[in-house]
Amino acid sequence: MNKHLPYAIWLAWALTLAVPNFALWEVTDGTKKSVEKTIENPDQTNVEEKAEIKEEIPNIWLAKKKISEMKETPLEMKWIKYKDSLRQFFWLNQYKLIFEKYNPEIVKKDNKWAIIDDKNIYLQNELTFPLVFDSLKSTFPENLSEFIEKNGEFKKDIKDSKTVIIITKNSEKKFIMAYYKDWKLTLATHISPGLVSKDITKQVYNEEKWKMETVIVEEGWVNSPTWTFHIEKKDELKYKRSKKHKWSPMPYAIQITWWIFLHHWTSVDWTKRSHGCIRVPGFYQEALYSQVENKTKIVIKYTN
Repeated sequence: MNKHLPYAIWLAWALTLAVPNFALWEVTDGTKKSVEKTIENPDQTNVEEKAEIKEEIPNIWLAKKKISEMKETPLEMKWIKYKDSLRQFFWLNQYKLIFEKYNPEIVKKDNKWAIIDDKNIYLQNELTFPLVFDSLKSTFPENLSEFIEKNGEFKKDIKDSKTVIIITKNSEKKFIMAYYKDWKLTLATHISPGLVSKDITKQVYNEEKWKMETVIVEEGWVNSPTWTFHIEKKDELKYKRSKKHKWSPMPYAIQITWWIFLHHWTSVDWTKRSHGCIRVPGFYQEALYSQVENKTKIVIKYTN
């Protein structure tokens, strides 16, 4: 008995070392397999522990427009071209982005996968659109003071004004407009200012003088003025028509100076298109008209 006692003690000592190591190996290996299983099949993890992540559009200037509410507004004036086409009320180059990014649940497409923009199809829908597009934030920062700091040439014109409309041209030579109210950016869109063209004339025989004379049929178009003005906002201009250009509708017109106005018209992108006024996409001009106050300063640069 005493002869085998040392062996018994040695065996007991060996077991005390072996068992904990074995248990530790089991735990470590089991944890490793569990982690590998979770990585390979993430959907098998506990649903309650998974954080629900929703992708949200990071734009604090989102607005909503119920299409049925367009009735009985200046946007429904007689003789507005293509007034059943919603693309006319956004700027032409961006309406697809507005439909696909901000209204994916309601957008409708034809058999060629082209977006259907007939407003009569969306009468019961509410369209979401950005009053300030991400692509314009590099030119128009959120605060007016930041804009002045980046664009020193505007400092003299804006001076101490905290509410101002700014019309200019960006680095891509696209014409754009912003409205700052109480220092904060409220609206930014592309616009179409005036395009220079010659008078349209024709030859008419003057019986009294017995000779042919040149008569102006339609006056040529001019550049929109580059200057600083204070706007005139009047109720009677809301449904204005142009006496100079065959009574063309000018919805939500805001007078800049003399016969130059800010107003909605159907053909608006970021190029020169108008007779001299500044064209603004419909929903943006409507939003501007509803917010801006009479005598607000407007600074126009680089439109000539």
